[in-house]
Amino acid sequence: MLVPKLRFKEFNNEWQLKKLGRLVDIKRGASPRPINKYITSNDNGVNWIKIGDVSTDDMYINSTKEKITIEGAKKSRAVHKGDLILSNSMSFGRPYILNIDGYIHDGWLLISNYSSYFYINFLVELLSSQYMKSQYIKLSAGSTVLNLNSDLVASTLVPVPSLEEQTKIANFLSLIDRKIELQEKLVENLKLYKKGLLKKVFSNNQGWKSAKLGDICEIVMGQSPNSENYNNTNKGMPLIQGNADIFNRKTNPKNYTTQITKTCDIGDILISVRAPVGNVAISNHYACIGRGMCKLLTKLNKKYIYQYLLAYENYWDKISQGSTFQSISSSDIYNFIVKYPSIEEQNRIANLFTSLDKKIELETKKLQDLKTYKKGLLQKMFI
Repeated sequence: MLVPKLRFKEFNNEWQLKKLGRLVDIKRGASPRPINKYITSNDNGVNWIKIGDVSTDDMYINSTKEKITIEGAKKSRAVHKGDLILSNSMSFGRPYILNIDGYIHDGWLLISNYSSYFYINFLVELLSSQYMKSQYIKLSAGSTVLNLNSDLVASTLVPVPSLEEQTKIANFLSLIDRKIELQEKLVENLKLYKKGLLKKVFSNNQGWKSAKLGDICEIVMGQSPNSENYNNTNKGMPLIQGNADIFNRKTNPKNYTTQITKTCDIGDILISVRAPVGNVAISNHYACIGRGMCKLLTKLNKKYIYQYLLAYENYWDKISQGSTFQSISSSDIYNFIVKYPSIEEQNRIANLFTSLDKKIELETKKLQDLKTYKKGLLQKMFI
């Protein structure tokens, strides 16, 4: 019997499994060439819907940043309010509901005429699910570039519960989406509050002492081991090469190395010295650091220095501008000017921002838990 692992108790009918292409119309967008010839700021232009018009936390497209001329529109694919469009890139692959009329380029797939079989919000959740992504990957096996096309999407098998059950599922998931949205807003507001507070606290520095960073910190530049010594089987020591090994300002190594060069301890301050430069983090590991990182060992309050560097994180972009490969040197880091108050005031400032960081971390964890909860529900609700 074809039924999901999790469903509402009032429904017990078996679900049907059908090819999506037999239930909806799927067409590829179209782009006039050369496209720049047809882009216009004229009010007489029509909506030209691009990937850049979407939001990661909203299933709707409400406006466009660019317009296309009427002549260009004739060579494109028309779409209407209520249609679904799906990016044909496997790295994106998420459907959106149109709240506007307009035209789409060949990077989109248009999904229309679905209302006889699908409640739209249910269809969006289905097309966004891991269930569908797994089929895309399987059906495109052997392809060098994992892109979606109308034939591939049409050949996927999709569960088709009754419209009443679809509506119930979609409405329930929308409640979770609302909780996620509110939690995302809370985390965003906390981060913005901290950013403003950092600026306020560290700009109010009359009477504070000044010193070069190199005079109050030992600067240890990273050194990359030879690549043949890398492994992902936990042999040797965790390797922190650069920003790719940092997540939420904590070390998150992807590889290990059996050749140990320069190292950092748990709690050390790290700064990225290669693009993007100046990003600050704290080490969660006793690890080897590659040439994309340096560590700081300070004579002052370590938490104060960490927060000060966060406040001036954008400073390093100016230093690295003009170079072919964006990077900063040990000399750049040494000569960075730090202003600091008495040790008592350093402690107060450090404690203030550390408490705020803990609050942000707690609320971020709640957000991640909500997303994980929804992901688990989707896996059980979609066969």
